[in-house]
Amino acid sequence: MSYSLDLRHRVVLYVKDGGTKISASHHFKVSLWCVNDWCKRDTLVPIKPSGRPRKIDWDALATDIRMLDCPRKVGHTIMNLCSTNEGYKHDTQNKNIH
Repeated sequence: MSYSLDLRHRVVLYVKDGGTKISASHHFKVSLWCVNDWCKRDTLVPIKPSGRPRKIDWDALATDIRMLDCPRKVGHTIMNLCSTNEGYKHDTQNKNIH
């Protein structure tokens, strides 16, 4: 959650004027972590978090799989395993992975 710059300035001024960080946290109804963070910063402008990298690049995975030349040895096609995001199901009767 992003708090307004006005609130951030008021919290920092409260602490600079002699208030404790805990009392500022209670008074302005923000977490103690926010108060500590705002008091340490040079600027109070909100920092936009960067997007997290995805765990699997599906296009790169498909390219890597196409480069493999041994899926028949395993008894299934790896492409079928990775073509859905669901994973795979093991068939105990046929001993094949679907």
